[in-house]
Amino acid sequence: MIFSIIFITFFTLFLVFNNINKFNKAIDLLEDNNELVDANNDLANGDNNVLIKGTNYTTGLSGVDPSTEVIEFIDHEHHEIHEGNSFRSFSNKDVSNSGDYNIAFKTPAGSKWIHLTFTVDHELESDLKLYENVTSWTGGTPILPVNSNRNYDTLSTITNISYDITAVMGTPNLLLHEVGGSGKKFGGSATHLNEWVLKSNMTYYMLLENQGAGTNEVNIQLDWYEHTDKN
Repeated sequence: MIFSIIFITFFTLFLVFNNINKFNKAIDLLEDNNELVDANNDLANGDNNVLIKGTNYTTGLSGVDPSTEVIEFIDHEHHEIHEGNSFRSFSNKDVSNSGDYNIAFKTPAGSKWIHLTFTVDHELESDLKLYENVTSWTGGTPILPVNSNRNYDTLSTITNISYDITAVMGTPNLLLHEVGGSGKKFGGSATHLNEWVLKSNMTYYMLLENQGAGTNEVNIQLDWYEHTDKN
């Protein structure tokens, strides 16, 4: 009985001192600004005594602001710009009385989805429609998309972006129909509420019709990022 008590006592003390030793090593490592702790590696090796001590942060690596100790973050759309996956196109035209202005493009086949937002500025009252799955189109002026991160040479996978085309409508899906007054705008690239996640290998057609009396100056900007489907 006495032997069992002595054994249990020494075993308990061994565990306590062993954990204290590991704890002190973790503190020593974290207090050395020249060394980094790989928590994932330590945990994979069975060391669960990983301590995060919130005093010193490595600027640009820790994700924590050193002055306020709050987590730094950006929204997903901003992240896609940094990754070189974000693109934009723009075009403008003076639309005559009762005239129209249109843009068409085709999304890529495969698992990459297009997350689209747009802004349409117009001087006079206008009628805007967005169609999906138009049959085809001819003519028009091509628009070259630009990468929003100018440090990347990555090209957009969207093809055949053109404006002032002649469309063969077929029986497309009408996704959007809005009427805007003079000096207003449609859409708005600054909010996710206006985002459209488009189908792969699909044609899209945007049509703006001038409802005002006179020449309607119109500017259309498309913004999108391209991301592989997670489903």
